[in-house]
Amino acid sequence: MGLHAHCPPNCFRETRNAQMNVIIKLLEDNRINILKELRKKEMSNDDTCPLVGCKNPVSDVAERRLCEECYKLLLCSLVWRHQIEPWVLYADNNLEQLLKKASVPIPANATKQVLIEASIKNCE
Repeated sequence: MGLHAHCPPNCFRETRNAQMNVIIKLLEDNRINILKELRKKEMSNDDTCPLVGCKNPVSDVAERRLCEECYKLLLCSLVWRHQIEPWVLYADNNLEQLLKKASVPIPANATKQVLIEASIKNCE
């Protein structure tokens, strides 16, 4: 049983609050070719994000294929699709809160690594 029953910890709802550079590092550390995935998207012809319902301007961060917001959505979807453990994306206080909700004992003055290990152990 995981930390919460409604979805896995790598779901979009849980990863979207992380900083984009941290998500990118997590994907790169797991050998995900972000550029290959990004380049599957067409380049914008009118400087507007091509995703349905999005009217934001495209971003250089996403090679002018998506806006910055939709690029982050793509990154989060890659974490989910490749079933990557997202623990490094969580702030310490969020990890601690998730563990408390799951009734997992937390040692006093626990480091982030200790919190991550407790989270992984609880999801096994």
